[in-house]
Amino acid sequence: MNDLRNEIYRSLVPFYTYNPGKDDSYTLYIDSRTNTIFKADAKNISSAKVTFLIILGYPIIELFPVTIIPLDNIIQFISVCVIVMSLSVFLGYYISPRMLENYRRVTLSSEEWKRCLETFNQFYFRQFILPSLLLLITIVCFVFLYIFPSSWWFFGGIISGIMAGAGLTSFSKTKYLLYKNKLDINWNNGGEEDEDITYW
Repeated sequence: MNDLRNEIYRSLVPFYTYNPGKDDSYTLYIDSRTNTIFKADAKNISSAKVTFLIILGYPIIELFPVTIIPLDNIIQFISVCVIVMSLSVFLGYYISPRMLENYRRVTLSSEEWKRCLETFNQFYFRQFILPSLLLLITIVCFVFLYIFPSSWWFFGGIISGIMAGAGLTSFSKTKYLLYKNKLDINWNNGGEEDEDITYW
């Protein structure tokens, strides 16, 4: 199953999440190459790991030499900010699939599919708000960095950029076609290529 995940995770587009933030949370995806439905569970992150990251991150931010950022040259400053923002967004987009586990193909009953699609349609436009807001916060952090030089603004921009990148799939063409009911779904209806399917 790991080989399957490594092969397709880059093309997976989330469209429905059940009980986000809960222990039984899972997400349904559409493979943008084959229109096949996949399911994945949220990866559990222990409180110990979170605490360790906070303890490790605080001194790094405090000791970061903000003076190495070219604040005295606006062109160089903007160039550095654009590069850092782009890398942060790309990093968020890259690591977001790795926050899930147990990828597997599934098939849904017509009732399940209808329920998931109705929920997806209700929240479709709202999914643009969070990544757009995070991207705006990223820009604001770098503007504040120029006005009030501080490593906290610098790392705040990086963190919000990573979070914005994780939400880039909201702007997927596959999601738009699904919303417009113009996507032909592969229902995984049997055959040797479908031997790894989990049926609900």
